[in-house]
Amino acid sequence: MRFAVAGVRSYAVDAEFFYRQHQLIEQPKPMNPTYFAPTYDNSAWSAAMMLAQLMDFAPAKQQLVDFFRGWMSGSDSSNNPVLFVTPRGLHFLGDTPVPTSAQASMMALIYAHSTRGTRGGLSNQVVDNMECFALQQVTYALGGQMGKGRSFVVGVGENPPTRPAHPQASCPADGSKCDLSALSSTNPNPFVITGAVVSGGDGKDGFLDDRTSDQSRVSPMFNIPYAAAVAGLLHHNVLPSQCQRNQGLYQTTFLSYTPN
Repeated sequence: MRFAVAGVRSYAVDAEFFYRQHQLIEQPKPMNPTYFAPTYDNSAWSAAMMLAQLMDFAPAKQQLVDFFRGWMSGSDSSNNPVLFVTPRGLHFLGDTPVPTSAQASMMALIYAHSTRGTRGGLSNQVVDNMECFALQQVTYALGGQMGKGRSFVVGVGENPPTRPAHPQASCPADGSKCDLSALSSTNPNPFVITGAVVSGGDGKDGFLDDRTSDQSRVSPMFNIPYAAAVAGLLHHNVLPSQCQRNQGLYQTTFLSYTPN
């Protein structure tokens, strides 16, 4: 239902206009391999969620179907490849793969349990798969369940990062001068910033635990979607037993049932 109040309607018209402009100009798919990456540099997917949920805006609804299909199955509605799954199960896209997958996971949980998702006819299988997709990615970030894992959350999980790129955390614990020598030190950070999510490893699950590496970057913008995804999983009581189907392989496979 469209907003009837004149002032709100004006905002709605502007929102639709700028969303269409974004789709036409800013994100041509053939030229942008990270088109489906919902990062702080690309808020269009969050905007699409709001337009679809609040205004039932058809173009945004269709874009979200393509978005979730790409993240969950690896290909968009035209069967163009969107991303790949690493050997240990991360749905890999962009240069901040762990927080980006967390953002997609958060959005999947919101969409699956929204009134728009329900009225849009999402089947129980699709809702289950959207929940399991989110669980896959959160589990991966904490070290996963496939072989020898690595956590991408500082101070939490198996073999977590010890040298995240955080200036204050790398300063000497004795209070002595904090300069470039602290940054270049090969020792673990004296201060553990427990819970910080790093940007993530490479497409083969490798990770360079080094303060000078882009893989070790931390940011509140990495933690917000991850914390939201964890909260969503807890709120909806999503359990591994629901997702593994007695196979134990859900971390490394694409999911079949997606929104359509």
